[in-house]
Amino acid sequence: MIEDEFPYFADVCDMGLRQLRAAGRALTARAHSVGWINCHRQDFDKLCGTPEFAFGLCDSTRTDTRWTCVYGVFCWISEADMESLHRTEARARGYRITEINVQTEQGVLAAVVCVAHEKRAGLQPLDWYLQHVLRGAREAGLPAHYIGEIAWMVAQGDSDSQRAMKELSICRD
Repeated sequence: MIEDEFPYFADVCDMGLRQLRAAGRALTARAHSVGWINCHRQDFDKLCGTPEFAFGLCDSTRTDTRWTCVYGVFCWISEADMESLHRTEARARGYRITEINVQTEQGVLAAVVCVAHEKRAGLQPLDWYLQHVLRGAREAGLPAHYIGEIAWMVAQGDSDSQRAMKELSICRD
């Protein structure tokens, strides 16, 4: 850890540092290790869009089931990036930033994570968003069974073709 850095757990599309940096939310993010949060499941129920065109963003939801977990990347981000995350994620997009214990191969580490508070069951992610999540999971080296579960999600096309083209360009090598 470098002075003025914070531990951050990226558990959704931010697992891909390319996406995290491209979105301008955490330009200094440095991956540390794969981590997981026990007693959580990954959902695409974070409400986004308009009443006419709603879609789901990925979020982790607490469960009472011990054998469920959400995988992600434990990383370090600068103080400025933490402020940027707070501004763009928490205030603008319906997330709250909270501290959570993350399991890693090195043991349990405390980190901050963005958790959605505006949710609706039954939402589908946009196709490009699902590609961001899958790419991040592969880049992070998450377990194959977990990546397979994400890949089975049904996605919808984006009604905003310009946004879709821009987002898909991030996914290209």
